[in-house]
Amino acid sequence: MKFQTEVVITGHAPDRVVYAMMHQLDTLADHMSNVAEIETRTFEEASDGSFNVVRWWLGTTENVPKLLRPFMNKNSLWWLDYSVWTPAKRHCSWRIESKHSKLSSCQGETWFEPHPEDPGATRMLTDGELVVFGDKLPGPAFLGRKIAPQIEKIVVRMTEPNIVATGVGLQKLLDSKAFASEMTG
Repeated sequence: MKFQTEVVITGHAPDRVVYAMMHQLDTLADHMSNVAEIETRTFEEASDGSFNVVRWWLGTTENVPKLLRPFMNKNSLWWLDYSVWTPAKRHCSWRIESKHSKLSSCQGETWFEPHPEDPGATRMLTDGELVVFGDKLPGPAFLGRKIAPQIEKIVVRMTEPNIVATGVGLQKLLDSKAFASEMTG
């Protein structure tokens, strides 16, 4: 199932937003209610000027439907974000791995561009795709294929608010005095 999101970050140009996403993402959890922790595991610059980054995220149950919350624990709320950042193009391609990666795949791209109506603002545009492998779900394969699209819808409904929350948290981070002093210091 494909999904798209757009988040507007006001008062900050795209290069500043990309810098914050690349270099300050670990501190973003302090500004997000649906993420408990973010930890950068790998941050390597490639010869072409891109950066290969691996981050571990730990979510909260905030965006999980109430019916499913009793079945969630810390082990089911983490994911690894493998991303390739190309700052010169204001672009990031990414893929997500989790405990359930043998049953599904999630990948996409994010672009940062000046807002067409407010050049001092940034549009963060994300295109992604989540695929649940119905044949690999527990139980009969025909049943797995039948329920896979429903699972995709549920997970995408949880993923889209997380992307928006990342933008909202990013706005708070960029507006903070601590980030302003880092950029000038």
